[in-house]
Formats: sequence, C-alpha cells, structure tokens
Amino acid sequence: MNAEQKELYRENILVQLQGGFPVHDKTILIGLRCAGFRTNEAEMDAELEYLIEKGLVRRERAEISAGKKHYKLTAAGTEYLEANA
Repeated sequence: MNAEQKELYRENILVQLQGGFPVHDKTILIGLRCAGFRTNEAEMDAELEYLIEKGLVRRERAEISAGKKHYKLTAAGTEYLEANA
C-alpha cells in the first residue's frame, strides 16, 4: 500500500470503531474487505498496532474468552475523526 492507501485504510478502521462499543477484529477485517481493501489479518493487525501506538485505538480482551480481540476508539481517535471530517 502507498501512503494514501494506508491513510484510507486506517481511517476506515477508525470509522468502524466510531460506534462507541468494542468491535471484534474479524468484524473489522470484514468491514475493510467490504470497503474494497484486499487485505489479510496480518496487515490489519499491523495497522491496528500502529493506531494503538498513536493512541487512537485501544485493545480490549473479551471477558468470557480472553483470546478474542476487540478494539475500541479512544478519545484521541474521536478527536482525530472530528478534525478530519
């Protein structure tokens, strides 16, 4: 992906998380594919890690099944989306 595609990819993830509740990683992957990104789990995980490092997203573990990864938008992520709307 070039820089512009990465930006669109990351923004797609942030928009998916905008609902205010934790989203399962598989759901995010489906959303990316529905948006036209030819992507895989490893690529998505790398971009999610980038967004976590930037403080825009946080990872949450499911209470019942700790192996399931859920992601949630942080306050900084919400501010980013509002500023770039």
